[in-house]
Amino acid sequence: MPNMIKTAFSLGFWHPFGPHSGESAKAIVVRKANEIRKNGWTLWSFQHRLALRNWYKEIIEAQPEVVYVFCSDGKGRDPHDEHGESKVVHCQRYHAADAGDNEAWMDIPSSIQVPHTFRGKNNCASAFIVQRILSPDQIGEFVIPPVEWLRKDGSWRPERIPTRGEYLIRTAKTGGTLTRKCGAILLLRRPYLAIVRAD
Repeated sequence: MPNMIKTAFSLGFWHPFGPHSGESAKAIVVRKANEIRKNGWTLWSFQHRLALRNWYKEIIEAQPEVVYVFCSDGKGRDPHDEHGESKVVHCQRYHAADAGDNEAWMDIPSSIQVPHTFRGKNNCASAFIVQRILSPDQIGEFVIPPVEWLRKDGSWRPERIPTRGEYLIRTAKTGGTLTRKCGAILLLRRPYLAIVRAD
């Protein structure tokens, strides 16, 4: 299978994925792959998560060879269609999740577009820093073992992953749960996570 990845999964993310900000799941994958070809990496936004820095610390402590993001199969409703007060805005700046509070924001490269659906007065979102995307025909026989997921209280849970929100996951030590069907797999590059903002 061409473009098959050889490194086994140990730690990464589960990411509910579907149409977003007026764009289909398939179109997002194609656009992001093109951005990687032009820029070498891209930013893949998702709802702002307060756990971002805790996730980064967990990754650094675990030191996985590769950090994967397993995206669900692309079904579901666009969040822009679910909330009348939401608006789609193109993010302009970012900084890495490991950056200090006073570190300057950097401009997002012009070769990367980050349209994001914001609700109310929110203007920040979280993002994966992506260096490679595997589409469904490239995933091949990649096997995701039973996993456990990190809860807000810092405990690792073996039961089914909640259907909403992103979760840090790892290979289960005992038992665990199976992930749902994947529509794409992202491979992240250090520092893996970022915060993006609209202004």
